[in-house]
Amino acid sequence: AAPGAHDAITASPEIATVLDRAGLSKEDMNLGLAVAVERQQGESSAWWPYLRLLTYPRTFPLFYEAAELEALENPPLQESLACMSEAVAAVASKSGLPDAELREALSLVRSRRFGSDVSTCMIPLGDFLNHSFYPSCAWEAPTAQRPESWRL
Repeated sequence: AAPGAHDAITASPEIATVLDRAGLSKEDMNLGLAVAVERQQGESSAWWPYLRLLTYPRTFPLFYEAAELEALENPPLQESLACMSEAVAAVASKSGLPDAELREALSLVRSRRFGSDVSTCMIPLGDFLNHSFYPSCAWEAPTAQRPESWRL
């Protein structure tokens, strides 16, 4: 999907409200929508060589059922995750994407994306460099000495 292709979904007032309530950025959700669409395309996606490497077990918070949320015994965390779940369900419904596929894609985005004051993106293979509690990989903006590109 082209950049900005999902803006109409995330800019709608009802979606903007649930995203804000859940603490989810429009940029992350737009990227999640794009990743879900590209994953649906499978081998016909230009991103498939990268996307096929990204597996996501459905054991993470965006997949928690009510009983699993209750077992956390942490009301603020339960409320936060419930709000996120509600937001994902609303966006999936509005976009026509399967709920589980959007949850997977958004989970991938939130755990692998790079961000700056200019953009949010996923960098193929760059995301594999930071799987640590103490990431050592940084995203650097162009400088006057190196104006031609971003650097990882």
